[in-house]
Amino acid sequence: MHLVSWRPINKNGLTGLVAVELKTGLRLFDLPVFAGGRDGPWVGLPRRPSLDRERRQRIGADGKPVFEAAAEWKDRETADAFGTAVLELLRAQYPDALLP
Repeated sequence: MHLVSWRPINKNGLTGLVAVELKTGLRLFDLPVFAGGRDGPWVGLPRRPSLDRERRQRIGADGKPVFEAAAEWKDRETADAFGTAVLELLRAQYPDALLP
């Protein structure tokens, strides 16, 4: 796997968005990198807006837009291994990316 791009954001816990290319050639774009969880930074998968029947984005009870999963890992172990690999690539190319 290799890092294709990094876009810093630093807003509401979102550190930035990363794109990677897997060994198979599949490119994944807009993977969110979050600053801190219980175990430090973590990488999610892209999400898509949740739409109602009129194709408008749903708004949750908290007043924020609702998103739903576009893909998911089969288990936590696989998700953690992928996230660790992405964070290692990010730190290697952008050493300051995950600093507070």
